[in-house]
Amino acid sequence: MKLCEDYSYFIFPGYGTAFRNMMPWLAQWARAFDGEHQFWHGFHGGGILGVPLTIPIQTRYRLATIDCHPKRVYGMVLGNEAGKEISDLLACAQEDRPPSFAVKLGLAEHVPDPSVVTTPEHFEPLGEDRILLVVPRVNCKTLKQIENLPEWFGSFGVQVDLTPCNVQEMFADVMTDWFSDPTRTLLGFRISGGEDNAAWQTAVMYYVAEYWDTHVRGLQSLHFIANIEGAPCFRKNWTSNR
Repeated sequence: MKLCEDYSYFIFPGYGTAFRNMMPWLAQWARAFDGEHQFWHGFHGGGILGVPLTIPIQTRYRLATIDCHPKRVYGMVLGNEAGKEISDLLACAQEDRPPSFAVKLGLAEHVPDPSVVTTPEHFEPLGEDRILLVVPRVNCKTLKQIENLPEWFGSFGVQVDLTPCNVQEMFADVMTDWFSDPTRTLLGFRISGGEDNAAWQTAVMYYVAEYWDTHVRGLQSLHFIANIEGAPCFRKNWTSNR
């Protein structure tokens, strides 16, 4: 799979209130980018904005996140050269969080603060296959709403097969590099479809991950695993290696 195409991607999350109605944003982008951008609507507001790399990076950020603050995709640190390249192509919009007293008085809605982490990981033996690796927190054996993954990813044109894979066997050669306890509960599902580049696939995964994390407890991380150009890797470099 290609590492990226000719776009950088901005994730507008499906929680909070600022991105529930994307029509004003779409109108602004149509003027700002002169129709050169792409947008994939999320299933709960927000979505994924693709901006051509031909536009200088500072201009990209200024026009894409006019009324909000961007952040890096949580988890994509300590990557190798290809990992840094893909990390630099992704950003997530944040809305301002109202003061706690305003929420208590009913003057504003609470904005969740998701903590889930995500990474793309290269694994050459997969060939043309792709795996979504779901990692519950330690001592969690399953996760609520996991049955919704096909619907959530399907809104972006990505198919998820909920038939579980034997991930301990499939990734035996790298499991000890990725997890200090390779026997912990890990859930792997085959995925297909969507744009044929890892940057876009990771953007979609992060949209789903943050939405999921704000609705259930126990989700630690999601990982997109495929045979990716440039061999990006992050997980084995994490100092926590959890």
